[in-house]
Amino acid sequence: MNTYADVWYRFTTQTEFPVVTVTPTGTSWTTGTQIKIQILSGTALAALTQRGCGSSAGSGTIIGTPVATVPTTALTPGTTYYVRISKGSWKSYRCYLGL
Repeated sequence: MNTYADVWYRFTTQTEFPVVTVTPTGTSWTTGTQIKIQILSGTALAALTQRGCGSSAGSGTIIGTPVATVPTTALTPGTTYYVRISKGSWKSYRCYLGL
């Protein structure tokens, strides 16, 4: 059973292909930690559709280095989408989410 918590955000897009970035900040990150980002659409948690994904490089996270993803299909401007950020374990990690 996965006991790690994901962090979720939602945003309303202004463009068809927004770039979503997550930048690790603070001192709690360990080099080598993998970050995964998903862009999802839908209204029911059990039926969300992945619209894009990305992850940190094979060597993992470096503090201050953004991890980015772009949707693989065009998004509809004015529509709300969800961003899921996950990693191996969440403690008191901090990050900056940019759109």
